[in-house]
Amino acid sequence: MHKLLAKLIDAQALASGVFVHTYHAPEISRSAEPGQFVNIRVSSSVAPLLRRPFSVLSSDGREQFRILFEVKGQGTEILSRKQPGAEVDCVGPLGQPFQIKAGKLNLVIAGGMGVAPLFFLMQQLRTKPYPTLLLYGVRTKACLYLVDELVASGVQLQIFTDDGSAGQQGMVTDFVEEYMQPGCAIYACGPMEMIKVLTHKVHSAGLECQVSLENQLGCGVGACLGCVVKVHDGYARVCCDGPVFDSNALEF
Repeated sequence: MHKLLAKLIDAQALASGVFVHTYHAPEISRSAEPGQFVNIRVSSSVAPLLRRPFSVLSSDGREQFRILFEVKGQGTEILSRKQPGAEVDCVGPLGQPFQIKAGKLNLVIAGGMGVAPLFFLMQQLRTKPYPTLLLYGVRTKACLYLVDELVASGVQLQIFTDDGSAGQQGMVTDFVEEYMQPGCAIYACGPMEMIKVLTHKVHSAGLECQVSLENQLGCGVGACLGCVVKVHDGYARVCCDGPVFDSNALEF
């Protein structure tokens, strides 16, 4: 974990209220693993008081890393107004990463903004000798992000939208059983309801998956206990025991 000033070198608006920021921070870029996050202090004033957590979207492994975020409140609104050259107080990388496993197929399942940590994961998976398939589910076509980058990277992609405006109509969990196969390695991130349905279907098929949870994080380092989830032997802190969990450990 490093605490440093990360310099914003590129700020890209993907849609209204949705941004990709690229930061120069070699210490974080060189040590970050898929599934980990950074905690950014968006302002030097007392408001907002808490740092904001953002999954590492990608890293070049040398100098730069990226985050994907949507403006949801005061903190993300302040961050969205920053211009290249600005510096932010950043702590990271934090949390437990995905554990890449050998499998006949890497089945990656993203719900909405859950594509963020999975993008970094797929950056690593495409160097492995087995295929990767992304099932990407969103509410509507306008909520699809980074599709061109995903396609250019060689990832196989299936899109699902609730309203049928792109890909197949329906939720991604409606179709996941069609793509599961014995020996596949499954990774997922998305809303908790999606994760609940997905893990039930995965376990019913006799498979396992790793999931990155999107719980609201407070301190980001396990002190405030504001992000706990129920696990089989008690409770776990998403910020430091996760955000990536083996689905078998979770108690829904």
